[in-house]
Amino acid sequence: MATFFKKRFNGSLWPYLTWNGLLMLLMIALGNTDYNFSNFGNKYLTLVMHGSSFYMYYMLLVMQLYLLFPLVVWIFKKWPNSHNKILFISFVCQLTLVFFVKFIMPQMDISHWPYWFKATSINIFAYQFYMLYGVYTCLHYREIYSFLQRNIHAIVTLAIIMAIGMMFYYRIWDQKILGMDGDSSLSLHQPYIACYDIVMLNLIFWLGKKYATFRQRGFPKWLENFINRAVKVSFGMYLNQTLGLLMLSWLLSVFSLPDWIMMILIPFGWVLVIAISFMIAWFCYKVPPFGFLVGRPNWHPFRIVNERLFRSSTIER
Repeated sequence: MATFFKKRFNGSLWPYLTWNGLLMLLMIALGNTDYNFSNFGNKYLTLVMHGSSFYMYYMLLVMQLYLLFPLVVWIFKKWPNSHNKILFISFVCQLTLVFFVKFIMPQMDISHWPYWFKATSINIFAYQFYMLYGVYTCLHYREIYSFLQRNIHAIVTLAIIMAIGMMFYYRIWDQKILGMDGDSSLSLHQPYIACYDIVMLNLIFWLGKKYATFRQRGFPKWLENFINRAVKVSFGMYLNQTLGLLMLSWLLSVFSLPDWIMMILIPFGWVLVIAISFMIAWFCYKVPPFGFLVGRPNWHPFRIVNERLFRSSTIER
């Protein structure tokens, strides 16, 4: 278990801490008034503890998942014949939780609550069903895929209907009827979204299997190389995506374009951000010592010293 924690946290904690600091410095250099040197330490500590900037909240969830993953595995091993019951109980708890977060929690005075309890976006227990469902899928891989194969047409239809329904759910139910603000209506902690997520996760799982089968038939060499490289630095792309978004924001401020052109250019902006993020991550991956920024250390001082000593002893012999 110690090896598991060491490997996981070495690959995630240090990049997380470093990118928060680097991006804060960049924001100060760009003149963002939300960041300055006078309260750099306190601001940095807040960002690290809360994951509240640069889309880093996901990293806090991942590191909490690492801590709880051995416990989740133990639960499934402890009750090997009750996996369906475990998943059902987890789903009921998930629906109860998101109902509480959406309808009851806003009516309560939570000002005195610890931040981790009231900030459900970074509380791993608010996502407990997805964590358990991941382990369940791993243990019952063949049965789930067989079920998806038999019912894929119904699942695709349901996914499309729920995706369209999401627009009405957001604009009419949440905003018009319930009177929720933009942030609250976009929250992931809602009963409808919990059900929608389950459908989409299963669909993505099925698509991933089909992709793997298709890839076994062989891709063009250039596409195979691109995919391999993207997989290696995908974590780094997530970490540095703010840089690509800043570049896109600057370009949009330079060119004053009509709204209809902006709509047409959305896919191109998406591709641009990905391309910039990929190039930065690939540079870090290939050029020491920046590999640790993308979770792939490429500079180990002790290993370099050992290699030099080994070469010297070989030459003497």
